Amino acid sequence: MERSTAPNAMRMGPDQLAQVVAALQPARPGDSEATPAPEIGAITASPQQIAQTQEALAADPPQRFDVARKVQVFNAFVEFVELELLGTQITRQRVQLPPELLLAVSDQATRERLTTSFRLVDPEATIGKGAVALRKKIDALRKTQNLHALKDFGTVSLRSNRKRLEAAVEALRAEVQAFANSVRERLGKEIEHSRQQLVRSLVPALKAKAPDALQSGVVGKPTPDQIKRWVEVQLDRTFPDVESLVRDMRLVMSIKAVTYETLNDPNFQAAVRSAYPLVDFDKPFREFSAAPSKPQPELPGMG
Repeated sequence: MERSTAPNAMRMGPDQLAQVVAALQPARPGDSEATPAPEIGAITASPQQIAQTQEALAADPPQRFDVARKVQVFNAFVEFVELELLGTQITRQRVQLPPELLLAVSDQATRERLTTSFRLVDPEATIGKGAVALRKKIDALRKTQNLHALKDFGTVSLRSNRKRLEAAVEALRAEVQAFANSVRERLGKEIEHSRQQLVRSLVPALKAKAPDALQSGVVGKPTPDQIKRWVEVQLDRTFPDVESLVRDMRLVMSIKAVTYETLNDPNFQAAVRSAYPLVDFDKPFREFSAAPSKPQPELPGMG
């Protein structure tokens, strides 16, 4: 226990222990008619009652215990859900190029228009098409799992659908991981192709006008091979490794509870009713003055 605010054990004497055993123990062959029936377990739950309870729990799942202890006056039917596919925008990845690589451009006006970033992967690469297919699957999942984006509020889902949603997301996470594994080798080739393309584009300009950082590191006028190696060293410092890009590929789901104030917002209530027209509720939550419970019938002999 975190704090000793309540007893966590009970001390019983022989007489008390005998009473507890009698309250628990069912009738045995040979017992006299005067033997009292057990008090605990005297009432049996019927299959119909169990089915009704399971149906009620599925339609309106109880809050987690740690949350329910803090918020005991309402139970929301909906919750906020955020789905984000990270690290798959490969064709939009850019790297910052050292300014020294662009100083060979003599025209000042042209130099000011140049950007010091370079697109890492060719936009037409097949890797990008695979990433697009994954994003389409995310959009399809939002539809099949009835995730609705409510203007000014966020995306919501029915709490009763949590298990199905988590299962669908987990299956898609496996596909994202499979995609990351499959593009690892191809991505390395694409990055190397981009490096060589950049080297070929820069060497002629640097040969015509070598920057001080290159000129001061060689004896005499730099040769084309020295220029090429110097450019490759600069790119080594800026180009990311394949593993870092693949590691960032993941599907993230965040689930957040809806606050009591938001649940009572008329605009939010109207938006939820519009999003889930098949669900018959006046408000997107159930409210209690205390923890909900049903009175238990009195046991025989009590009253």
